[in-house]
Amino acid sequence: EVLIYESSYSKYVGTYTTENNETIEYCCTEALREKRLCASEEGSPQTIHRVLPEIHSFVVHIDKDKSTGHLEAMVSVEQSGIYILQISNCKGNDVGNVILKGTAAWYNPYGYLPGDVIMLLPVDGTFAGCYFIIALIYGYLTYSHLKEVMPIQYGILAVISFAVVVTTSWFAYRIGTNKTGSYSISWLIFVVFLSNCLKTSARILVLLLSMGLGIVKWTLGTARMKIVLLSVFYLFFSFLLQIVKEVDNLEKKAVVSSLVSYLISLPTALFDTCFYSWIILSLIRTSQQLALRRQTLKLNLYKSFFVVLAVVGVLALGILIYHMYVQYKSKHNPDMWKSEWVFVEFSDFLIFIVLASVAFLWRPRYNNFRYGYAEFFAREDDDRDVSDDNSIPMDNVSITGELSLRKKQNDKINTTGGGGLVAVQNTSQLSTFEKGLIALHIEDEDDGTDGRPESELRKQD
Repeated sequence: EVLIYESSYSKYVGTYTTENNETIEYCCTEALREKRLCASEEGSPQTIHRVLPEIHSFVVHIDKDKSTGHLEAMVSVEQSGIYILQISNCKGNDVGNVILKGTAAWYNPYGYLPGDVIMLLPVDGTFAGCYFIIALIYGYLTYSHLKEVMPIQYGILAVISFAVVVTTSWFAYRIGTNKTGSYSISWLIFVVFLSNCLKTSARILVLLLSMGLGIVKWTLGTARMKIVLLSVFYLFFSFLLQIVKEVDNLEKKAVVSSLVSYLISLPTALFDTCFYSWIILSLIRTSQQLALRRQTLKLNLYKSFFVVLAVVGVLALGILIYHMYVQYKSKHNPDMWKSEWVFVEFSDFLIFIVLASVAFLWRPRYNNFRYGYAEFFAREDDDRDVSDDNSIPMDNVSITGELSLRKKQNDKINTTGGGGLVAVQNTSQLSTFEKGLIALHIEDEDDGTDGRPESELRKQD
């Protein structure tokens, strides 16, 4: 016998055989008939259930000659909810063991996607459209200020463009699944891999910005290999974890054991925590360096970036607590599945907030050179504001690196080098240069001072 019913009617199917309601019996037995708990007649063992129009019952008759039975039925669903397909083979019907073969298709008014997944379809389409608009605007700004674009801004454009590809792939995958009712495991693996590449790329980008790459330093040094290893391990375990979750969600059952799922989740959370802690520490260190050098313009940029990350952290913590509350309440409210899509997509929403904010804060502009890497050190006895890099009093400034400028006339600049420090001596000649960029590159041997004045080295120590 086959039963199809909405989960709220499960109390009308089967009967409890113990006083503490721990054991439930679905098939009629002699003991249940004596207690008159079974509605079926003697000699006709069937599933115990109340006769209601909301409980659809189909009896499969087994042909004794062929030892086979066939059932083809369609049920019209009038109420949204979680539906149960129950198949029973009760003892006493002389059928014996039964092997089931066939399919059960659930078709909603909008297609084959389950009710707890369908909202992901428009959300993915919205993300794809928003990322596309941001990529177009950022690409236009990059082209308009091509000569002033910093290398890190090309990286921002690449990550946002990749986000367009990832969200569009998810949108196409869900459209195909909703239309055909079946999913391709190879296509699922592909889009999940792209999705985790985007998550990893976003974390790397935020880490590089927090470390001040292109703002307070040119290279990563020994940190480059650490970032690569952390990214590879995070990508591997997060990819496995999401594959398991996606297949479980589609199959509506656990594909792997809870132990295996836990063993995958643990390193994923560990490497994710490493990313977060590294980002916070790097952001604090970069802000301290900018404050020490009194580069107020760049410091304000990083203060805004810190606010964005703080808001995202608060939102992530809030949704985690709320999800735990919803899971607790779902035991008493079966309609909680309708909001499950919010928790599935919330991590992608946080990534969108971060990338959109990064694109806005580090957008290409006409005065890009004011945000690029240039180390200015004011003397300790200089109390003037050097927040505007275009109006720094050059008589009290030392610039680390090699000075490369375009000149209108054949004027000369006298410089002195030593220990990686180049000091402008004849500041009156600076007015003869065209508007442009100051290219800094240290060629001298490293003497351990990093080109910093002795006063700053003492202050840092």
